[in-house]
Amino acid sequence: HSVDDRGRPVGGMWTGTIDQANTSWVAQMMWQYATYAGDEEYLISEVYPFMRKTLNVFHAMMDKEDGVYSLPVSVSPEYGGSSPNGLGRNSTFFLVNVRFLCEKLLELEDKYRLDADYAAFV
Repeated sequence: HSVDDRGRPVGGMWTGTIDQANTSWVAQMMWQYATYAGDEEYLISEVYPFMRKTLNVFHAMMDKEDGVYSLPVSVSPEYGGSSPNGLGRNSTFFLVNVRFLCEKLLELEDKYRLDADYAAFV
């Protein structure tokens, strides 16, 4: 979200180059559009798969210890923005995005019976 067309950081916000939360925000906007427009076709064919793929990225980033998931590396203004201390564990900034994806994917599975195996993962 803070790079130019060649992938170079702009605006001094280097942490934006590794900010996966932007993808989940796009998923949230897609979900909001489909939900408020009543566009179930788009919700099922485009939004649901995009949300799954987005959650898969977060899942791949997570550690699991004693049955508890955590994000060992995340960025957030709460960790100093673009300062050298801009990385931290389990930033609220990332966790709220993961929570949104999990909640909405479970709701979609419950309503449309899309993929029970995937819902069990969530």
